[in-house]
Amino acid sequence: MKKTENQTFENQTFENQIDDKIDFGRLIRNILMQSKLVLSITFIFLAISLTYFLFATKEYKISSLLQVESFDLNSLDPTDTMQMISPMNNSGGDLDNLVTLYESRTNMIELINQLQLNIEIKDLNKDEFVDFNINSSLIEESVSKIFNKFLSMKTFYISYHEDYLKLYSNKKEFVANINFGEDNYIFENLIINVEKAYLKNDRMIKVTYQNPDIIYEDLIEDLDVSTLSSRKAFSNDEGLIQISYETDDISLGKKIINVANDLLIQQRLSYESEKSRAAINFIDENIALLEQVVTINQERVKNFLELNELVDIDLETKAVIEKVQLIDKSLSEIDIELSVGMQNYKPDNPLYKQLINQKKVIEEEKNLILSQIKKMPKEQQEYIDLFSDLETSRISLEELETRRLGFSIMEASTIGDIRVVDEAYMENLVSPQFLSVILVTIIAFLLSCIVAIIRGSNFLPISNPAEIFDNNLPQPMIGVIPFITKIENNQDDLKLVSSLESIIVNIKSLQNNDVSKNVIVLTSPTPSNGKSTISVAMAHSLSSIGKKVLVIDADFKRGTIGRNFLKKKSVNENEFLKINEENISSFKTSEGFYLIPRVRKLVNSFQFVTSKGFTNQLESFKKMFDYIIIDSAPILSVADTSVMINKSDFNFVILRHELSKISEVKQANNIFNQLNSSIDGYIYNAYAKPEGYYGYYGLYGNYAYQYYSEKYLYESYEYEKST
Repeated sequence: MKKTENQTFENQTFENQIDDKIDFGRLIRNILMQSKLVLSITFIFLAISLTYFLFATKEYKISSLLQVESFDLNSLDPTDTMQMISPMNNSGGDLDNLVTLYESRTNMIELINQLQLNIEIKDLNKDEFVDFNINSSLIEESVSKIFNKFLSMKTFYISYHEDYLKLYSNKKEFVANINFGEDNYIFENLIINVEKAYLKNDRMIKVTYQNPDIIYEDLIEDLDVSTLSSRKAFSNDEGLIQISYETDDISLGKKIINVANDLLIQQRLSYESEKSRAAINFIDENIALLEQVVTINQERVKNFLELNELVDIDLETKAVIEKVQLIDKSLSEIDIELSVGMQNYKPDNPLYKQLINQKKVIEEEKNLILSQIKKMPKEQQEYIDLFSDLETSRISLEELETRRLGFSIMEASTIGDIRVVDEAYMENLVSPQFLSVILVTIIAFLLSCIVAIIRGSNFLPISNPAEIFDNNLPQPMIGVIPFITKIENNQDDLKLVSSLESIIVNIKSLQNNDVSKNVIVLTSPTPSNGKSTISVAMAHSLSSIGKKVLVIDADFKRGTIGRNFLKKKSVNENEFLKINEENISSFKTSEGFYLIPRVRKLVNSFQFVTSKGFTNQLESFKKMFDYIIIDSAPILSVADTSVMINKSDFNFVILRHELSKISEVKQANNIFNQLNSSIDGYIYNAYAKPEGYYGYYGLYGNYAYQYYSEKYLYESYEYEKST
């Protein structure tokens, strides 16, 4: 039966519109139909993730918190005049610099050596210990920078005796005895010193040494040091430092962080103490010089007064002397500040420049007073100079002594600018986490659902006739044939008879009383779908109601219908074309049922079915029979069928339960569309109701599932009642 191009276009448009819509019910049914697969995949991943969670090495996060404070210990200085140049001023430094200092190679190597992280001693019991130091020689350190970590590892064995350890090579060959607490022993470029040890029994213990540089790289990778400063709460040299370390050994992780914290604090204390000591040494040198200057100036003033007893030192002179003393004192303080400040500041530092400017102002004031002194009598000028020098040197000496006292107090009472807020503690379990088990299970479930949907839509065979409708294929279901063993021995089976009668009723409905439309092509997407069986069954059913039916075996390569019904299992091309009303009786199998077996030895079967002779013979058959059933080859396999469907009035596609696939049905449907033809309906063959039918189709299905699977298959019960 042909159709126009407009009809083809409308049908294709309709199908595309249907395909564009997502049928969630169909997706859910695909999942439910493969629930065992979905649950199996989900359970496997759940078991794997749960096993990993229970038995994998646990990684923990160890944390600590430090506070960096910015304060001035110069408050201990009684004079309170050198606040800017206090060695503790700005001691906090930049937090980023402290982070860098914390992670410095020097600190980390010291940490590794203290905790002996690069030394592994195997098979020690709880009450056994070995306290020794192992270091690389200079040669070994240079070699380790060239070779990788495998070459930098050294292995040897030891055994315990009361006063010494026996040392063995990695091949367990005796090397030497190492006495406790004695000089270092050099073995394979390693310097070994044993403090004390205790091992039960006289057995060998394996010791592995690795260069600290290799451990340093791993340590830095797992160690995270970051600042938590806030500009609103802290200055740029104060704030909080967060330290975290990931490890599978909680106790060791805490030790690593606590020792690293102590190293940073001790380093800062040492630095601050050194600054105070440097200032004290500088002041001591100047005190010695000033003591000599004070002694000389005292002698000069004394000699002057003895030689000039009559000099009148009035109030004006005393006032000038006091001014000069104050100015000299200020200059002395600034000079000291500048001297000490040179050790802490660069010349372009704003505070340092401010001191220089202050000194210039005071010097200008001093020059003004000196100009006034020059106008005074000579003896008074000389006295003022001598006395001013004496007082200036004396004040400077007192200032330095006071300053030295302040720095000494600072050195003795240095408490540092870093405080441990939180000692190392276990913050949380990093991996594996139980949440990962839940996530893996959920992901596995979703992926298994996707696999089930793809598998059900493309790879699984059809298990229910309603799946045709469910996959948006608009062609009707002409009938559902139940599963049987041998068709010729089951003609009286009520279910089969009822199913075939339903198919005949639907065919007559398609004819719409037009008896000229009597050519039926039966095809299938792939072989073994039961075309031949259904062709014969339909012919028997039609002949039983008085119709004259012809079955043509048009599967020219694999057709076998003739073997079961005729002595002549095949015909040649000439014999087929010469069949007429006179010799048609030789192809009669039973009353009203005629069968023409396949045409053998065709040079080109496609040319045969497209030939004028075949067309004319088919037209003559139409006049001789009420129905002509053409049992054609699978449409996806043989091109002959493509010609047949355009010569027929009705085209039915046979689908077999648990064999045909939706993807194959869609391919067949596309071929019909390309040939400007159509599928008039599907016949579902060998149907057997699947287990859990109502669980899968009843709960999540629709009326189509009930209609297609029950209407044709179980209608026989009503038929039986009526008869």
